[in-house]
Amino acid sequence: MTDIMGRSTAAHLEPWRDARRIPEQYSADAPATFEWWYVDAQLTGGRTVVAAFVVEPDTAHQRFAYRTQVFVMRADGPRRTLSHRTYDDVAISAERPDIRIGQSSLRGDGDTYRLVIDPANHAGFGLDVVITGAVPGRVAPDGTDVILGGEDGFGWVNAVPRGNLAGTMTENGQTTEIRGIAYHDHNWGTATMGSAFQRWIWGRAAIGPFTAVFLNIAPTSAYRTGGSDVQSLYVVSADEVLVNVSGEGVAKVTAPIAPNPDPDNREAYFAQQVVFEREDRGRRFTLEINPARFIHHIDLVKDTTYVDADERARAAQMTIKPWYTEFVAAPVRLTVDDGDGVGEPRITEGTGIIEFMDFHLAQ
Repeated sequence: MTDIMGRSTAAHLEPWRDARRIPEQYSADAPATFEWWYVDAQLTGGRTVVAAFVVEPDTAHQRFAYRTQVFVMRADGPRRTLSHRTYDDVAISAERPDIRIGQSSLRGDGDTYRLVIDPANHAGFGLDVVITGAVPGRVAPDGTDVILGGEDGFGWVNAVPRGNLAGTMTENGQTTEIRGIAYHDHNWGTATMGSAFQRWIWGRAAIGPFTAVFLNIAPTSAYRTGGSDVQSLYVVSADEVLVNVSGEGVAKVTAPIAPNPDPDNREAYFAQQVVFEREDRGRRFTLEINPARFIHHIDLVKDTTYVDADERARAAQMTIKPWYTEFVAAPVRLTVDDGDGVGEPRITEGTGIIEFMDFHLAQ
């Protein structure tokens, strides 16, 4: 267990951590290798946009494929899913966050990013926005970016836990100014996610002056080193890290299972409320997250390369399918109890995003 508490400044996240972390060339010795850069944004006016730049294995052709995927959700309207896939029209730096797939790109320095989504390849939908970090990017307390499985396992970098977004959005030939709150992280691995994870909960929230990023992983037995799930909890303001912990059992997580609001899979993993609790150095932190509005789902067998052929065959025989769901979280409530007996606990509320990933392909 490792932690950093009460620091006035956070460690600086070097740009190479958000650069390409897997080899440029596909290897048959690691056929499940993948990587993606993820951005979500909650815009003023209620719209949510999610964008991802994905490197995925194409085992049939023994090479990597590259994909941009965009989800656009109105507060009271239909959801749009847009994507573009290519093999060769790509440039990704191994030194800094500089990713281009087709004419869409994500470029930055670890603090400020420019995100461009090309409308020509996304059914007329486009973005050209700048995301400026409002709080420090998370540097893992033990200095490693690996969250599960050692150096050949799974990595995660959270470069922008919370950023201010400004720029333009194009739809149906019309370009408008937009603003909002954004988030960016980066994942990679060398094995199928179905072989390593039974399920996970992840999310982020803007809670007044505070930002919270939380993760709870239920690993498979092959990736479990102890008896507890793996957690990561990061609570930060613009000038102070309140909590930065990562590892097995570093937080108490309560997530009673309930029917999923997703109309296409009510049996997918879901909790009506998720609570993270952490006590250290006399202070107690309680983070309560309430999924409020369904955003979208992903069929993890049909729509991703996160499982291999054997796992797909097993999934075909299962009643409950491997599934991913994402929700707007509101309210998200942070309670800080200084434990000094002098004042009342401080309670702050905000909103965010929460996702549930459900593989259950291995014990």
